[in-house]
Amino acid sequence: MQPPCGHAIYLDARTFLPHIPADQFPGAAQMDLVRLAIPRRVYTQSHIDYVVEVILEVWKHREISPACA
Repeated sequence: MQPPCGHAIYLDARTFLPHIPADQFPGAAQMDLVRLAIPRRVYTQSHIDYVVEVILEVWKHREISPACA
């Protein structure tokens, strides 16, 4: 979704894990989007950096990931 907003980031599940059929996604995803919302004033920059690192690591190994568990 464009433009990116401050209240959430949306990951496109179909693009992120194309080898998993949509009917096997481990949850409900409207428009195949998974919402990642992080409340401000709760987490530090290091928390946000860690979340980004984890998402990038899952992206690198997306072909072998059975699901986003």
